Amino acid sequence: MQLVLTSVFYAYNVSVFVSAAIDFGNKVVCKTRLVLYSLCAVRVTQTPMTLDELGEGLLLWENLNTELPTLEAKISPLFDQFAILDKYEVAVADDVRTMLMELPAKFRDFEQTLVDADVMLKKHKVT
Repeated sequence: MQLVLTSVFYAYNVSVFVSAAIDFGNKVVCKTRLVLYSLCAVRVTQTPMTLDELGEGLLLWENLNTELPTLEAKISPLFDQFAILDKYEVAVADDVRTMLMELPAKFRDFEQTLVDADVMLKKHKVT
């Protein structure tokens, strides 16, 4: 039960990761969400050793896959908001700008991770 709650917690944090990136004044929040996003991607790709772990992996994958369109929809507005900041010459820290520029590639990696995890979980579900 504890691992299921942990998986749901990770899925929730992935869903708020993109919106947390908007708060560029709070770098710790952005980096924390990035770490949780990475942990979630790692967790969903772990090979299940027990039936409980398989169930947890399937639940996490389902939650993440359901949130995928919502996450993707939040990326473009971020670039729009940063364009407005640039227009008015608002200073943005280099590390925040770097995180923004890496976001599309990280999202594509995350999508591929979900595809890979789906194949792996289905394989283990059958065996």
